[in-house]
Amino acid sequence: MKKLSIILLLMLSIVFASFSFIACDGGGDPPPSENPSPDVPTPDDPSPDEPTYEPMTFDASTVFVFSQDEAHNTKITKAYADIKSGFKATYGIEPTKETDASQTEQEFEILIGNTSRPQSAKALEELEKYDTTGAHAFIAAIIDGKLTITGTSISATEIACKWISETYLIGENYGIPKELFEVRFFTKQDYKDNDREATPLTSAEYNAINYIESIKVGSSSLSSFSPDKLSYTIKLNRGDAFPKITVGGIGNQSITITEATSQTNATTIKVLSADGTSLKTYTINFEISPVNYPTATIQKAKDGADAIVVIVHDDGDTDTGTFLKKEFIKYDLCGTIAMITNKVCAVDSQGNRTINQDTVSFWQDLLDTGRFSMSSHTRTHTYWGKTDAGDSGQYYPVIGNDNTASYNYAPGQITREVAGSQEDLRACFPTQRVLTFIKAGFGKNVDGSPQISDEAFSIIKRYYITMRNTGGGVDTIPSADPYNVKSHMVKAGQTASEWTGYVDQAIAQKGMIVFLFHKIRAAASGNTVAEEDASTLFKHISDKKNAGKVWCATFEEASLYTEEYRTASVSATQTDAGITVSLTDKVDNTIYNHALTVKIQIVEPDWNKVLRTNADGTTETLTVQRDSKGAYVMVNIVPDSGNVILTKCAD
Repeated sequence: MKKLSIILLLMLSIVFASFSFIACDGGGDPPPSENPSPDVPTPDDPSPDEPTYEPMTFDASTVFVFSQDEAHNTKITKAYADIKSGFKATYGIEPTKETDASQTEQEFEILIGNTSRPQSAKALEELEKYDTTGAHAFIAAIIDGKLTITGTSISATEIACKWISETYLIGENYGIPKELFEVRFFTKQDYKDNDREATPLTSAEYNAINYIESIKVGSSSLSSFSPDKLSYTIKLNRGDAFPKITVGGIGNQSITITEATSQTNATTIKVLSADGTSLKTYTINFEISPVNYPTATIQKAKDGADAIVVIVHDDGDTDTGTFLKKEFIKYDLCGTIAMITNKVCAVDSQGNRTINQDTVSFWQDLLDTGRFSMSSHTRTHTYWGKTDAGDSGQYYPVIGNDNTASYNYAPGQITREVAGSQEDLRACFPTQRVLTFIKAGFGKNVDGSPQISDEAFSIIKRYYITMRNTGGGVDTIPSADPYNVKSHMVKAGQTASEWTGYVDQAIAQKGMIVFLFHKIRAAASGNTVAEEDASTLFKHISDKKNAGKVWCATFEEASLYTEEYRTASVSATQTDAGITVSLTDKVDNTIYNHALTVKIQIVEPDWNKVLRTNADGTTETLTVQRDSKGAYVMVNIVPDSGNVILTKCAD
């Protein structure tokens, strides 16, 4: 037994020795290393210190060439700084900055932006092959031996220079490839001013975009929009029409908008990427109010007109008054007489007033038609000095003429011209309130001071609610300054089409135009205009008035309305008793008592006639009208006159 054990041990030793010999044999392949050195390249791999492409050569003669028009743009300046630092890091050169207008063509040029060089034009031709709707795009390419960088916008050129520098010049990069041809894109959503981190996309990445740039609800941008947010909720009152939805797409996407209906209460926007591989769906849900909430909106002009037109005759010429009366009756218009009050009454140094009864009777006849109002145009239409404390000096009676005249006024001259003219007109025409002042074009002090001093302005504001100035054209509603209301003075040399154009402009801008007439005669001369031209304007105003586009008002009516509108607020609530409308303002009710037009949107679809009940118990039946938003009534209400109740009444 012991002998057998020894034999087995000898045999195992021989086997072990054989394996050791085989493992140590130098003729076999060594086993693979588990941790190969990354610093030792394989024979077939390029050296990590060598580029995988052939780079361009640039020398110290290289220049940057910019467009003359773009060279000083802030973004282009940033672009220059980016790429200049890259060239210094890689090529050890700092090319100078030149413009295509000042620099003759060189061998080594780097063209940046929309230069006049033919290579820039060729680059832009390449970009035009792509649909860049909603995006910026740039091209960086070697064209005819020149590095050419340009984009669809200044922003794109800026990002291009930054990208080129980071991709080929900064850090471990080797320089600009000789075969460089890169077209890249980035969305407007990604790029913001002062944020230069937009990531340029390849054509394939750009065509795979399935998000949109923006959403508009009606005419307003959806403020909460984000490309990655797919669902939105908008509240609507019952009866409101679904707003139109428009979107800003990117590139050649396919966009399908399915408008909301009363069954879906939602608009969907399906966006298919340009390459057809990716679809995204945005949904706008409309939350319809379950309760009737009538809306009330104060209109900028009476009866909801788009614009206000005011016709003013300056000075008080009786022949012009006769013509205006005839025309206003013919075309159903109204206007204002800006009266120089010494034409209707004389006031002596003691303040005694002598009224010219014949002249007063003439103008009273016009006032009795209900188509005219009186406005103050000073007592004498003469320069009144700079101060009300007594003043003397020299002035130019006619602006633009060097002839001078002297003035010497006792204290109170400005007050007599401003407040005295108001007293004169109220004495001559007791039914007239005379709340408005029409600035007189009475010369100017030779020292260059304003026609109307601050002291004079304060006196005007003390006695009047507004002042019409001379010139300026179409004004806003309400005017930015009620004591500097704009106007247009008609005169010879102008055409009737120019005047009607002001009416159309006021309608388009939802503003107010005040026409200033002096004399109207058969033929035009100086500040006198032809009857035929005036009649053409009046007919145009009448046509727009009949179409509901303009409200033709006296200057006093327009001033009361617009100043009340400035501070007015309205509310409408519905109860079982009907719709209660409350209209208030913040102006003096003893002066401002003109009715404002309020549009009441009625959400009950079966209302065709409405009974209006005022705070004093008086009633009126109104007809319900309809537009794209549904049923409504126009109600004229004097602010602070109490609540108005609207109830349905039988047809």
